Amino acid sequence: RSVQAGGVAIAKNDDVIIGGLFSEHATVGGKELTSHGGSDQFVARLESATGNGVWATSFGGSSDDDYIGDDVAVGVDAFDEIFVHGAYKSADFSIGTGLLAPPSSGGGIVTLKLDPNGAPLWGRSIAAETPDASSSGTQLFLIRPAVNSKTQAVVVGGRFFGTCNIGGTPTTSAAGNDFVVEYSP
Repeated sequence: RSVQAGGVAIAKNDDVIIGGLFSEHATVGGKELTSHGGSDQFVARLESATGNGVWATSFGGSSDDDYIGDDVAVGVDAFDEIFVHGAYKSADFSIGTGLLAPPSSGGGIVTLKLDPNGAPLWGRSIAAETPDASSSGTQLFLIRPAVNSKTQAVVVGGRFFGTCNIGGTPTTSAAGNDFVVEYSP
């Protein structure tokens, strides 16, 4: 049983948005969360003045959804909508509005958009298709999401080794490629 907070963003009213990983059970901002299987991702909103939890939610499936060993990154747009950027490995990874495309043995990267109350609006994924010869699966690394202030599109990025399906096109890299993807609001 463990909790690892990582990503932090500030909402328009100065509330703190945190993202992270947990296994089994966790209390985040006074809210009880239970994992769907192995390690899952969480996002919570805390009042800036008191630190009390406003809400907390989790996402995941039956496998460990922290295989990158990295934090869950979070960002907030001008409408106080929250973006979550993390890794997943579960074929049954649920975001509350449905399942994401199942990743291959290499796993994948997920970007979620939540409303200001933590309800999921949409989810997008980048799936690793084939394992890299030097590892047990395609290696993916991610960065904090950024929001285009004019269009409110979210921009996410990272680095991958092996083969990834980015925008419907399988791309292979033996030495490591960086990627940037923009998702429309």
